Amino acid sequence: MTQKNLESEVQLAPVETRRASEAIYDQIKDMIISGDLKPGDRLPSERNMMEMMQRSRPPIREALRMLEGSGFIHTIPGSGGAVVREITSASVEEPLENMISLKQISHLELLEYRELNEVAFVGWAAERRTEADLAAMAACLESARAVTDDLDAFITTDIKFHELLTASAHNGVLSIVNRVLSRIILDLLRTRLHEYPKEESRKMCRDILEMHMEIYQAVVQQDSKKAQELMHHHLERFRDDLSL
Repeated sequence: MTQKNLESEVQLAPVETRRASEAIYDQIKDMIISGDLKPGDRLPSERNMMEMMQRSRPPIREALRMLEGSGFIHTIPGSGGAVVREITSASVEEPLENMISLKQISHLELLEYRELNEVAFVGWAAERRTEADLAAMAACLESARAVTDDLDAFITTDIKFHELLTASAHNGVLSIVNRVLSRIILDLLRTRLHEYPKEESRKMCRDILEMHMEIYQAVVQQDSKKAQELMHHHLERFRDDLSL
């Protein structure tokens, strides 16, 4: 994306209330959300921001760190300042994934949320799925059937099936959250299942595939209640099998 040097056009107001860094953060964030600042626009230099906002350098730097941590801006070495990022799903997903990875959210909390979340959306998937959704899920299940003896390959198809179910609910928020959960659960599954004896882990893979097939059939039949009951049972058993 071509960067635009719009520093002279950006007008920031003096900050007088609350913690200065938070007020600076909110002002710039609101300009990005409203479209006054667009992806590729360059923020004023720290010196110019100090003059515009009548604040010292430390709160301005803190606000810029907060904006970068939230995914609103990024600093390009040698560019002379911060640039507004294009807001994508990744900018929302990364902070959540980092929180989970840093164990600010436990695996148990994650799986409890997953049970609540997936039981709800599988009902919507049964009601809203398209023929293309069904075809993608069927292909995924066939791929899973072919790799039940290959633990890592099977785990990948397992996560993919749940992602396809999410997509079949046709809800953008669910898709964003599920992508984050899927990456964390993928790592958790690989770690835990490799701790089991090989034959036991293969049996678990076959059992998971059977449960996925039953859920798929309920979605095909647009039986949302049955799909939810099956998903609830599947996720409860998943948590029990992993001893979480």
